[in-house]
Amino acid sequence: MDRNGRHDIKVENGYDLEDDHDHKKKDRKDEQEEELSVERIFENQEVPSWRNQLTLRAFVVSFLLSILFSVIVMKLNLTTGIIPSLNVSAGLLGFFFIKTWTKFLEKSGLLKQPFTRQENTVIQTCVVASSGIAFSGGFGSYLFGMSETVAIQSTEDRDAFKNPSLSWMIGFLFVVSFLGLFSVVPLRKVMIIDFKLTYPSGTATAYLINSFHTPAGAKLAKKQVKALGKFLSFSFLWGFFQWFYTAADGCGFVEFPSLGLKAYENKFFFDFSATYVGVGMICPYIINISVLLGGILSWGLMWPLIDTKKGDWYSADLKSSSLHGLQGYRVFIAIALILGDGLYNFFKVLSRTLTALFFQLQRKDATGALPIADRSSPETSRISYNDQRRTQLFLKDQIPTWFAVAGYVAIAAISTATLPHIFPELKWYYILVIYIFAPALAFCNAYGCGLTDWSLASTYGKLAIFVIGAWAGASHGGVLAGLAACGVMMNIVSTASDLSQDFKTGYLTLSSPRSMFVSQLIGTAMGCIISPCVFWLFFKAFKDLGTPGSQYPAPNATVFRNMAILGVEGFSSLPKNCLYLCYGFFSAAILINLIKDALGKKWARFIPNPMAMAIPFYIGSYFAIDMCVGSLILFIWEKIDKAKADAFGPAVASGLICGDGIWTLPSAILALVGVKPPICMKFLSRRTNAKFEEDSRTDASSNVKKNKMERNERDDTKVENDYDLEDDHVHRKKDKKEEQEEELSVERIFENQEVPSWRNQLTLRAFVVSFVLSILFSVIVMKLNLTTGIIPSLNVSAGLLGFFFIKTWTKFLEKSGLLKQPFTRQENTVIQTCVVASSGIAFSGGFGSYLFGMSETVAKQLTEDSDAFKNPSLSWMIGFLFVVSFLGLFSVVPLRKVMIIGFKLTYPSGTATAHLINSFHTPAGAKLAKKQVRVLGKFFSFSFFWGFFQWFYTAGDGCGFAEFPSLGLKAHENKFFFDFSATYVGVGMICPYIINISVLLGGILSWGLMWPLIDTKKGDWYPADLKPGSLHGLQGYKVFIATALILGDGLYNFFKVLSRTLAALFFQLRGRDATGALPIADRSSPKTSRISYDEQRRTQLFLKDQIPTWFAFAGYVTIAAISTTTVPHIFPELKWYYILVIYIFAPALAFCNAYGCGLTDWSLASTYGTLAIFVIGAWAGASHGGVLAGLAACGVMMNIVSTASDLSQDFKTGYLTLSSPRSMFVSQLIGTAMGCMISPCVFWLFFKAFKDLGTPGSQYPAPYATVFRNMAILGVEGFSSLPKNCLYLCYWFFGAAILINLIKDVLGKKRARFIPNPMAMAIPSYIGSYFAIDMCVGSLILFIWENIDKAKADAFGPAVASGLICGDGIWTLPSSILALAGVKPPICMKFLSRRTNSKVDAFLGS
Repeated sequence: MDRNGRHDIKVENGYDLEDDHDHKKKDRKDEQEEELSVERIFENQEVPSWRNQLTLRAFVVSFLLSILFSVIVMKLNLTTGIIPSLNVSAGLLGFFFIKTWTKFLEKSGLLKQPFTRQENTVIQTCVVASSGIAFSGGFGSYLFGMSETVAIQSTEDRDAFKNPSLSWMIGFLFVVSFLGLFSVVPLRKVMIIDFKLTYPSGTATAYLINSFHTPAGAKLAKKQVKALGKFLSFSFLWGFFQWFYTAADGCGFVEFPSLGLKAYENKFFFDFSATYVGVGMICPYIINISVLLGGILSWGLMWPLIDTKKGDWYSADLKSSSLHGLQGYRVFIAIALILGDGLYNFFKVLSRTLTALFFQLQRKDATGALPIADRSSPETSRISYNDQRRTQLFLKDQIPTWFAVAGYVAIAAISTATLPHIFPELKWYYILVIYIFAPALAFCNAYGCGLTDWSLASTYGKLAIFVIGAWAGASHGGVLAGLAACGVMMNIVSTASDLSQDFKTGYLTLSSPRSMFVSQLIGTAMGCIISPCVFWLFFKAFKDLGTPGSQYPAPNATVFRNMAILGVEGFSSLPKNCLYLCYGFFSAAILINLIKDALGKKWARFIPNPMAMAIPFYIGSYFAIDMCVGSLILFIWEKIDKAKADAFGPAVASGLICGDGIWTLPSAILALVGVKPPICMKFLSRRTNAKFEEDSRTDASSNVKKNKMERNERDDTKVENDYDLEDDHVHRKKDKKEEQEEELSVERIFENQEVPSWRNQLTLRAFVVSFVLSILFSVIVMKLNLTTGIIPSLNVSAGLLGFFFIKTWTKFLEKSGLLKQPFTRQENTVIQTCVVASSGIAFSGGFGSYLFGMSETVAKQLTEDSDAFKNPSLSWMIGFLFVVSFLGLFSVVPLRKVMIIGFKLTYPSGTATAHLINSFHTPAGAKLAKKQVRVLGKFFSFSFFWGFFQWFYTAGDGCGFAEFPSLGLKAHENKFFFDFSATYVGVGMICPYIINISVLLGGILSWGLMWPLIDTKKGDWYPADLKPGSLHGLQGYKVFIATALILGDGLYNFFKVLSRTLAALFFQLRGRDATGALPIADRSSPKTSRISYDEQRRTQLFLKDQIPTWFAFAGYVTIAAISTTTVPHIFPELKWYYILVIYIFAPALAFCNAYGCGLTDWSLASTYGTLAIFVIGAWAGASHGGVLAGLAACGVMMNIVSTASDLSQDFKTGYLTLSSPRSMFVSQLIGTAMGCMISPCVFWLFFKAFKDLGTPGSQYPAPYATVFRNMAILGVEGFSSLPKNCLYLCYWFFGAAILINLIKDVLGKKRARFIPNPMAMAIPSYIGSYFAIDMCVGSLILFIWENIDKAKADAFGPAVASGLICGDGIWTLPSSILALAGVKPPICMKFLSRRTNSKVDAFLGS
């Protein structure tokens, strides 16, 4: 590595020539400030002798770090050649390793020598010298440019090559890499003490090392190392994870067409490289922008335009790699930019160097003079304490001049004699001429580097290519001679500037010049062995090394070889018009630099760098996007917290680079031993994917179809709250306590606010907002219904978004002076009630269960009653919902006073919603609500755009992130994978931990154990030739065992709630308490019992607006009569007398459900519906359409009991927010009416947009439609429909569900919370665990958040979760519209096994 210098495309520092004067002033000022304190801090510490600075442990650590950094530099060399400064990383890791070592020895009493800054400097010097050989050794440029791999890509001198060999590479480096060290040793005093050259990188490294060894610096260094370690681990594991998906060429994240396939073809894509994100964080912003601009200019404009000249400017039948074709323009125009920029800066630095040297020797100053000691006046000029101490120690350990001269002559002689044997084309007299001029050029480079921090080693190397190549000529191997001469020259001038930097670092850290020289010698020797070995590992592990488009294309090897061809053969090798373009870009590079120098610093920093622009001309912009991402991360970080970004930014970047670099070692070793990745992550166009699916029925296509995502709808598994039955007593106490605490203050806060009349609570704006939110939440619930059916409570989201919309509305009107009515909590309650009532129809309407279970799509999947179906139609669905959805509301109205005031039922969800709404309308609550809305908005946007982004990669079946085999293909086959669903991550953040764990356990038990075991019984328990969807095969076990679990858990809790309800009601009516009694008013003693102010006010207003009992009875009877008459016309199988019987018993069951919900917060609407299926289905019988009759009866019953419990919850919310029962009832009526229109329309959108809706394996399989239909078949036909041994397994699981619930009830709350929920376990038994993993990720996020900051997690967790759910839900609308309009995604992201991918590649090649 050229220390902070540049190969012509190596941008290792943030300095530029136009800044050098300012930079020198800044560094001089910084050095003067440091003079005041640094050496005083260390004056009591003895400086070790130069021999004691060179410790064994230092060189052991140096060796390890040299391997690490050599791998990193080699990787960067072989990809783009952009190598950031690794000085900080080397110094930091050296400090960490030795500090850990000495700490351990100190504790064990074996410490003999403390860790000093001098030893730290030795490590840093040694590591940078060693890893520098990975750059100056030319493994990605001149040396590999000699190889046959690169030669055959050229059109000229293809037979002139020399393939890499470990022996000659090591020999070559040993005879050329030390000369530069000896060439500058005699001048070290002149440059460091006399001329006081700044060497900015060496100075910065010294400051860093000095700071490490102060108490405060050591503390910061530890934190930096910790940050580096975290990101190193992340980067390493990310590289490891990516490896699994790179089974062949064109596979993996590095081929991700993140901006589309067309952009990908033109090299514009983000390739998920942690290395180049880290590089982007280190490189200056203008370098990253320059690289991106270069990519846009070349691949976005020039190459497509030149490509249109095919057949005119160049032959149309040339190979893509031919330099007489488009490839020639790419290579030679890039060379022109590189040469123009390089030569301009070479002569600029050279002129400044010679001018400064002249005036220095004359003891005069001039513009551009060196930053030497303070020259203000001889009187004030003085030597500081630090300067005295540093100069004294720097001059103490002299390196004799005779030793340096003798060393140079001896090595030069050996090299002159040896090199012609390695490269016969490089004659001894060529080498001799180089060695005569090399010391002068090495001094110029070292001097210029001290002035500008810019090493021009690569430019000197390119000059050697042209001079020696032209001298040798084409007939005498000029190409190889030029490349070899480049290597000789680059190594000399590079190591000379490196050693000068180290002398400066040593001077500022009181490290001896001898120790610096020796550590540089040892580091160089290490590098001469390590770097060739690392390159050899790459060369053997990656067979396509150096091939354009491969993982390691080594682009500069082609560039350097073509420079050599150009130097030898002249312009005859250029394709048509290429020379004129080269002149233009050569001149443009010079012009850009002139403009930068002419402008002031303020404007010059916005001018792009021509050399950086040249990099993507040949290889594309993919790495530029990575780097710009790194820049963006750092930019945002600096805006948020600049101090932290400055302190930890380099550590984070170094961690990203190091971790990815370390992964290269095991990946190379795996490649060498023949271990290949198992999966190919492949990206195909929609047309290509369709052709492959049509023409090739391989194992891959069948596996993809078999493993398409199956999602589910919820029956009794609907977890709309965070409560469970075993917790109800504790929960009631908690809620009662919270309510009592609230009693002390809430209504006092609002006592000066007039309560609007019930008519004023029902505003037009409230219903407009309710309508908009109803559509949103109906889409969300519908999506959840048609996938898994796990529907979290949306009350918080509805209340929060209602508050936000109306608050925004009223704020706007208030500013415009048009506000007539302020926004109240009663209006907020109306919105929440209306929205939840409306979106509730999306669940109770049965669109993913009983209603869709009647359809032909579901019927044809089964063997029994496949001819009994009723396809969805917008007209009958709306009609059906209108005649059955209002009965539940009228059934509980007469009992509202008894349940809310008399029995004081808690209704936890209603109570929680009321507390939330009340809090919104207090000053502090409104402030928090704004923050919550902002957070919800951020995650809403993220979730929406994430859904939009995913859509692009779903061009066919089995495509996209939803099919990502994150745990491997075998796990994917068994439904274990993370499918990147923002919805279910959000659901997991809302659902209780035990629900999420239960779902995961259910998946492991079923798909991990049971189904594979039952599958081995194929041919014994069931015929082997059955279709996968047949209920007489494995599918039957999945469906009926899941049904058994659901029924066992549902019936247990049904009778448990019913018994508690009846017992509590009995004792309530008798005025006594009993175990399980309802949480009514405080009964401690009549003397202490009192009615609080809040209770008085709430009761007064709750009783003020009565809903007459006669109205409720009349409404129920009227609607029941209409329904009894109407429903048989919709479902002829459901006779009028079946409906009449349902309506006779329905009010009692509705009351039981509403009462039980008030007690436990658990609505058992689906369980009541399931009972209706069995009773009515069995009554009707198979011959009289019992299946459809049972499903229709389920719908009637579910709608009644569901709306009854919902209204009771709303009465409780209204009671606590002083909202009128009339406004609650009306808003529930309007919300239900909205739902009866919106939900069928939303379902119809899904039904028409997704033609495979309800088909197993589709995006929306609605599998619980199959479950409900099978329950109906079971109710009608009995157990005869079950496959062999399935009945016994069903008994076992039915009993297990009851047993688990009994155990939970017997155990105390402390232990019962660890017992899984059987109903939650049943969900994945049928559809798999992919959504369970998403939910567990959500749980994990919340768990970590709560441990870090519980207050924030409690305040913002629901908002984050709601944002994730809502954004993904809203994306469903535009995706449905796109599907209806026939707009299909353009790309298929497919995951194939290695074997299948070979077949796909063969197909694509045919």
